Parts: sequence; C-alpha cells; structure tokens
Amino acid sequence: MVEDIFADEGEDSICTIETVEYTKIILIWAKENIKYKNKRGILTTEEADERIEWIKEKCSELDFIKMRKKHWLYTFYY
Repeated sequence: MVEDIFADEGEDSICTIETVEYTKIILIWAKENIKYKNKRGILTTEEADERIEWIKEKCSELDFIKMRKKHWLYTFYY
C-alpha cells in the first residue's frame, strides 16, 4: 500500500499496488541508478552491464508471473 500525497481532502489517500507492479517499479529505479553510477564512473561498464542484465531477467520473470496470473484469473472466472 502506498500513500497518495496528491489526494484531495476527504479522499482516501491510500492506494494499493500489486506486488508484481511494485517490484517492477523498484527494478526500473535500480536500473536507472546503475546507469547513473556507470555514467559517473562509480561502476565499470562491465559491472553495470551485469547488473542490468540481472534486472532484465527479473523483469521478464515478473512479466511471466503477471501473464500466468491473468490466465489463471481468466480461467477461474470463465
């Protein structure tokens, strides 16, 4: 659950994000952070590439999980 800092007065300020989506947001942030550190010389290109490749693999796994969940929900309701 995440608090919506832009919620209007009287409006519910708590919103939910699926765990898969939240994890993907964190992975995208990490990827951008790695790119930044590589650009600043904190990480070598080799280190950055390894880490970004790992992140890409994890994003693919999350996409697969999300696809299976949608398929399961479809077959469950229909």
